Amino acid sequence: MPYIKGILDEEKSRLENKKEHYEKRLESLPKGSIVYKKINDKKYPYLVFRENKKVVTKYISKNELNAVLEQLEDRKRVKEALKNINENLKYLSKIK
Repeated sequence: MPYIKGILDEEKSRLENKKEHYEKRLESLPKGSIVYKKINDKKYPYLVFRENKKVVTKYISKNELNAVLEQLEDRKRVKEALKNINENLKYLSKIK
């Protein structure tokens, strides 16, 4: 039985390390979504997000657009991974 407890402790430690890593990564990624505004019959991309209850709109140049889109997708994947890690940590705490 002590072997199982050791394995569970190792898994919990591994999940906590991954959680910390993903939380740091999440801070570095942009939040929000891309919105296109039409000005003089041309579409311009903007990143829209909330900051302290205010809606912030930032223009994104065409050179940056693909990178920002990839970062937003990466943010979604990281948030999903964090959700799974939190569920697994909750499950592990119930087992102990």
